Amino acid sequence: MPKRVWRLTLVPEEAEGTTETELARIERSEAGGLADLGLSLEEVKHLTAALQAEIVTAQVATVGERRRRV
Repeated sequence: MPKRVWRLTLVPEEAEGTTETELARIERSEAGGLADLGLSLEEVKHLTAALQAEIVTAQVATVGERRRRV
């Protein structure tokens, strides 16, 4: 059965190059019903946790770099 696939990728806009991070890969059968529309609670939790981890890590690195310069 054919599947539709979405890749959710985080791409920070930085002056010195960018690195893409795949946060999630969501697959759905094209024969799915109404109950399969949208994201499941488990998918939302996974996506939010992955996004939070990437953003917080980048923010901590930025704050640490700034404090070393002062």
